[in-house]
Amino acid sequence: INKSLLMLTGIGRDDHKLSPKDTQKQMARAIWIASQWNLGPRPQIVEVNCDSVRGLTLIAEGGTPVIRFGNPDNISDRLKLFDRLWMELTFAEQEQAQFIHLDQANDPSRVAIAFSQKRVESWAD
Repeated sequence: INKSLLMLTGIGRDDHKLSPKDTQKQMARAIWIASQWNLGPRPQIVEVNCDSVRGLTLIAEGGTPVIRFGNPDNISDRLKLFDRLWMELTFAEQEQAQFIHLDQANDPSRVAIAFSQKRVESWAD
């Protein structure tokens, strides 16, 4: 994968034909959020999925973690929330994080994480 290219998925040709201005706004927002995301010490985002119901889903290089970003009003708050979470995780936990939900509608200050079952073992001496 070329790291300079960002994939946008979830917006179909029919969506664009029916509402070109709305889809262009949606694509511009997705690109801007990914560019802001990739400025910080976070997993590099290589794909943004745009969903009219779930909002944006950010997919890191290598496929994990998948970050459900939603459609927040305040993007910087969502980035800060992720940063606080990421700093609290150990390296092994970061490696095992598969899904991170930053889109908790009932309480936007909460995060849900699903970890993989793979084990990260330290090297024995």
